[in-house]
Amino acid sequence: MRDNIYVRFLFLCVLILLVNLGVVYGLGLNVRIEMENVQMFKMMIFFLLSSALMLIAHVYIDKDKKEILGYVFLATLTIKMIVSYVFLSLIKGAEVLKELEKICFFVLFIEFLFVDVFFTVKLLNKND
Repeated sequence: MRDNIYVRFLFLCVLILLVNLGVVYGLGLNVRIEMENVQMFKMMIFFLLSSALMLIAHVYIDKDKKEILGYVFLATLTIKMIVSYVFLSLIKGAEVLKELEKICFFVLFIEFLFVDVFFTVKLLNKND
């Protein structure tokens, strides 16, 4: 199950990233993103890596102490939200966020929140 969960995670994340890129290039938003200097690709990589780290931590906790996995999920999600804010502040510096950046950040955050919740629920509901 644990080996399979990583493959599923990778597949779902690649699918999300491809759909996002398809929407951006399909609607011609790539020109606007470049003009407004939106760091969308850095945001994608950040959310992919942070979700991967959360999954690894959750699988490790699930192996040893499944009864606290829900609490660990809430703690790691809170940490991820704080680090996301700090990350966005670092990549933008003192610049004011543009509307497109806020939308990109929010959409990516929600998509990867879905990934985090989905795999945590899979771990919580699996039969030992």
